[in-house]
Amino acid sequence: MLAETIGNWFDEATRKGVTQGLSQGLSQGLSQGLSQGLNQGRQQGLVKAVGLQLQLRFGPVPEWAQSRLDAADEAQLLSWTGAILSATSLTDLFGDDNAAH
Repeated sequence: MLAETIGNWFDEATRKGVTQGLSQGLSQGLSQGLSQGLNQGRQQGLVKAVGLQLQLRFGPVPEWAQSRLDAADEAQLLSWTGAILSATSLTDLFGDDNAAH
């Protein structure tokens, strides 16, 4: 009888633990996924915006410059959005060594 009661308590505690763990894990996973998705969306939007600015200012964006945009972090992309206004060429903006890539 005692073993059965302890077994029932254990089963109930296990069910509650699993339910709580799944609930918290799912919530945390969704939160992290949403945050990562928003960050990636913002990053992609910046890449497109800077790419459009480059195209409007200097014409078609060469592959080497697009590669630099795709690999840049948010801080670098934001820096380029301001630097585009005073840059005289893509190599002026990105540096002389980039055209060879």
